[in-house]
Amino acid sequence: MEYFCANCNIALTKCIAPVQGIRELLIYKPPIKFRESQNQDDIAIPFVCCSCGHIEWYVENPENFK
Repeated sequence: MEYFCANCNIALTKCIAPVQGIRELLIYKPPIKFRESQNQDDIAIPFVCCSCGHIEWYVENPENFK
């Protein structure tokens, strides 16, 4: 899926954001429940605007958070 900057309306660039050496940021819906096998659908992915620097985060399958 392609996302567009809310400021510039140009396509955002998919990036990674390592957190202390971790390349994936897992997102949970409260109440937090640890699952033995994490699903790639629960990983937040940053998208950056190369024009203004705006950043937005998305998950692959938002329906997992309903």
